[in-house]
Amino acid sequence: MSAAVNSAEGTSLARSATQDLDVVTGAFGYTGKYITRRLLNAGRRVRTITGHPNRPNCFGDQVETAPMNFSDRAGLIRTLQGASTLFNTYWVRFNHGRATFDEAIANSRILVQAAKEAGVRRIVHLSIANPSLASHLPYYSGKALVEEAIRDSGLSYAILRPTVIFGQRPGGKQFDPRRGWPGSLYIRGLGQTNRESRLRQAKIHSCKPARRSANASLRRAHCWRRGSHT
Repeated sequence: MSAAVNSAEGTSLARSATQDLDVVTGAFGYTGKYITRRLLNAGRRVRTITGHPNRPNCFGDQVETAPMNFSDRAGLIRTLQGASTLFNTYWVRFNHGRATFDEAIANSRILVQAAKEAGVRRIVHLSIANPSLASHLPYYSGKALVEEAIRDSGLSYAILRPTVIFGQRPGGKQFDPRRGWPGSLYIRGLGQTNRESRLRQAKIHSCKPARRSANASLRRAHCWRRGSHT
């Protein structure tokens, strides 16, 4: 028996249904690619929901692809059906055009509900350090609202709360945790800054949240709690 998912290019990718399936949002992006690599190395079957189907794909045909279309609820549910775990890295860094924090919150709620309706057993969610509904920064208050939606879903979950993540970005650029990008450091929720870049933060290599994300799923048989934060 095999399962098929249509990619954004309309190509049908088949995989053996005997492998456990995980879904990763943005597997061709920054943190998502590290999570995906660890899952594949562990022998998992991976499907990605991506809004960038033309981004360089270092996994070839190892990863099934499906479009990130939040207006197609039925399509999202079909994409998530059969998955054991949803690894969610979806978010926006700042308001830009139609990509806003309000839209990201609404889309995240749609994704969580679709996962529940599809029968996904667990959500591993990449959040941010110190999210708060009371924060005046929409990045942090928005992350808190998404965490709330996950907790209220009734699904088993693990929420990871890293600070600044650094590592090899798509396109080969390397983030230097000692100096930041030339002339500035991107601080989530604040945008491109200079003086704020001197704020002390615990910097985490992108491999670490990827490892912890994968472990949160791969070890669930030994620790199947309804919710956890780290």
